[in-house]
Amino acid sequence: MNPVSKQSATRPPRAVPAWLPYAILAAAAAFLLSRWKALPSRWSSHWGAGGVANGWSERTIAGVLGLLALALPVLVLLEILAAAERAWIARRPELAPLAWATSQLLRLIACGVSCFVAFLAIFLPLRASMSLPRVGVAVALFLLAPTVFGMAGIAREMKRLRDVGVIGEGYQGMVYRNPKDPRLWVPNLIGPGITINFAHRWAWPMMLAVVLVSLALAAFIFASVTHR
Repeated sequence: MNPVSKQSATRPPRAVPAWLPYAILAAAAAFLLSRWKALPSRWSSHWGAGGVANGWSERTIAGVLGLLALALPVLVLLEILAAAERAWIARRPELAPLAWATSQLLRLIACGVSCFVAFLAIFLPLRASMSLPRVGVAVALFLLAPTVFGMAGIAREMKRLRDVGVIGEGYQGMVYRNPKDPRLWVPNLIGPGITINFAHRWAWPMMLAVVLVSLALAAFIFASVTHR
């Protein structure tokens, strides 16, 4: 690979600020506190089957800001994962753009989580109702859109790195698919661990087995908790 191609392969993409998801939550908290007197003393915050309310929140610090606080561990976890991607890629600097694109996907998801939680924290007390279509629109806008945008960025970086010869055949976006590779499990391109070769004949049976085992385990845990 010539010097120009190598320099292009290691160019990091534009970064999403790490502080942005936290700023979104802080702005939502500031808005709610500024509208404190306009908030109702009690409002529905959870609904069961048939849309019947079965949970309520009150105008207290915990009731108003508690939902925003619940997002903080998720944001911290996503940032830790993003930092781990960047640290791991130090062993393979030629893949730096891909690591940055992956970390930016995680930050975009963090921003989406913050926007979605901020939407719920503001909308619920001020409107005191929540319909399924509104939730669906919020999920599509705040969660799906940044995820699709971030994954498109990863796909672009992978194509560019493949064009300059940094990435070999098989790695396609977030998955590995190579019918010429006899292996079922292959190393991850970014970070530790392994991934599955989706072109292998046993790939989908293995994925189905993993899903069924996970569902069975979740059902067992749920049954154990509810029958105490």
